[in-house]
Amino acid sequence: MAKKKVEEEKVVEEVKEEKELSDEFVEKKEKKKKSIFSRIINFILTIVVFGWVAIAVIDYINVSQEKEPMFCLEKETIQHEDGTVSLCKGLGYKVYKYNRASIQGTEFGPFWIEERTEPTAD
Repeated sequence: MAKKKVEEEKVVEEVKEEKELSDEFVEKKEKKKKSIFSRIINFILTIVVFGWVAIAVIDYINVSQEKEPMFCLEKETIQHEDGTVSLCKGLGYKVYKYNRASIQGTEFGPFWIEERTEPTAD
């Protein structure tokens, strides 16, 4: 009888261990699902950020080589008494090309830069 009780206790302990293992497996599986979803979102965001950086770098290189930017969302020409200013608005940046008597050159900068009205002393 004592032997039977010991065997029953062993079986009960094994069942408890199996239940704990299955609970851990279910928790890991749920975490893995969340992990897969977050990995997909992170991958997509990474691709978007690298794409945006690539676009900005390509336009910066073009502007530094005195070429026209490739990825302009909006182009505008502003007339002044002494010449013109070409504005190209990109994804988070602006390119000003000055063709005026008072200012000559090209300026590449973030979206908050303003058009220069007079030359600055460097």
